Amino acid sequence: MKYPFHQKESNGRLIREFSADVASDELVWHRDRADRHVKVRSGEGWQLQLENRLPKNLVPGEIYFIPKNTYHRVIKGQQRLVVEIEENSMKITKRQLRRIIREAISSPDQDKRMYDVIIDTLPVRGDGISGRELVDAVNQELPDIGAELIYNFLDELLEDDVVSFDVEMDEWSLRTR
Repeated sequence: MKYPFHQKESNGRLIREFSADVASDELVWHRDRADRHVKVRSGEGWQLQLENRLPKNLVPGEIYFIPKNTYHRVIKGQQRLVVEIEENSMKITKRQLRRIIREAISSPDQDKRMYDVIIDTLPVRGDGISGRELVDAVNQELPDIGAELIYNFLDELLEDDVVSFDVEMDEWSLRTR
């Protein structure tokens, strides 16, 4: 992929240089996977625009924060633009890593089948069912799926507010909205 800038690394930071001759249509909306602090070293007339915001003039010496996963773009100025980018390294929780791994090795069809069995098995009101009972019920319908994968999937449903879990009673149930 061709980028509209030249880049080098210096002391753990990225130094990017945009030519004064860069075509405006090369400066596209994009997002980055990590938070970034961008210091403008030089350049006049350039702007930074974050999603749902008006463009801001980029001022040499100033530092601008771009949150991860936020769409943004630079708008061409009259001179060459040089910026220094400090990127906060990506941090990932064990739960997020498990989810990424599961998504990589499982199919969307498998997730749908698991979801359907769990929703059909869990009560909406009243007493829930234990984790062991729920895993056994899913295993009866889907014997090719292991208990750990089912528990990880339940954790995701819990994060997404689809299910409830009572720790004291060890009971799973559907979340009522």
